[in-house]
Amino acid sequence: SVLLHLCEPFLNKLEKLELLHPGFVMSPPDHGGLYATSGENIVARLGGNTNNDWATLESQQLERQQQHPYNPRNKFVPQCFFFAAKALHLGLVPLASFHHNLLRQIGHTHHELQQRNADIMTDPQFGHLLGMQRANEVTLFEEQIIAVTLRFCHCMAAFFLRMMEQKTKEEEHENKNKKNQENDSRSLDSNSNEENAAATTTTASLSSTSTIISSMPEHFVDDICDI
Repeated sequence: SVLLHLCEPFLNKLEKLELLHPGFVMSPPDHGGLYATSGENIVARLGGNTNNDWATLESQQLERQQQHPYNPRNKFVPQCFFFAAKALHLGLVPLASFHHNLLRQIGHTHHELQQRNADIMTDPQFGHLLGMQRANEVTLFEEQIIAVTLRFCHCMAAFFLRMMEQKTKEEEHENKNKKNQENDSRSLDSNSNEENAAATTTTASLSSTSTIISSMPEHFVDDICDI
């Protein structure tokens, strides 16, 4: 709740999405192992979960960190945002899932008691389940929590959309450069070496964006869908 409220100033202004530097989840010194890519606390990424995938991902991350060290304009915003995302994943999301399963169990128990013509109001197990339901709903149905959580999910979705749009632009630019390169090679243009250099630069940029998207924790997308 505290982390979500700290995020509110930029959740309400999507133009501040540029402050959400994705490099945070690939910088162990900054996230302190919260988004680890190895060890017992490994976090599944969108790029894949096999051993080869992890080895490739870590290699790409290391290469990118060397070429583009994580040094955002504002470190507080990405730190707050990605810590809040992890807090939701470990707190509200599993609580909501537990509550959903609890409601199903209550319904099943209620049906069984009715079939036995038992007194629902005096059954201790049923009373215990109802007590758990009420306790969970105190947190889950708190109006401010629901509102700020939905705004956070909207901001996370916009964050991913912005990265995908950037990747699409780079793909279009790369294809254009390839066509220009092919045309220049056919005409034996003297400027072909410069075009090759430009195409290589664009390909590197595209690879960087693709790596960023692949490096994003899988639960970011899962949690948006679950909430």
